[in-house]
Amino acid sequence: MIKLRSYYNSKMMGKRERLGEFFKRMEAAPVAATAVGAFVLVNATMDVVEAELAGADDRMQGPNGDFYFAVDGRPDLDLYRHAAHDTVIRDNGAILFRIRKTGAVIFEKAGADGHKVDL
Repeated sequence: MIKLRSYYNSKMMGKRERLGEFFKRMEAAPVAATAVGAFVLVNATMDVVEAELAGADDRMQGPNGDFYFAVDGRPDLDLYRHAAHDTVIRDNGAILFRIRKTGAVIFEKAGADGHKVDL
């Protein structure tokens, strides 16, 4: 029992490290061709990272419809608000994460057509 618990705890990472791992896996993942595909990619990747590397508490969550906001004049964009950042998904499958307070982009991935989210 002690060996198992020690092994389990050794795999746990802090939120910053898990976020880095999430972005690494997102970068390596195939591009999405649609907004739905991008939404699924973000959530599936987040779920796997958190299942592997997070403890039971303080788990990060991917975007969900409860925090969806339309972007005025941009029917091609879906905006999902989180505690400190926004996830923006374009209809071509492009994905962008930005810090809400500063607007700084912390990750972006082009859609299947090679175009990124342009705000």
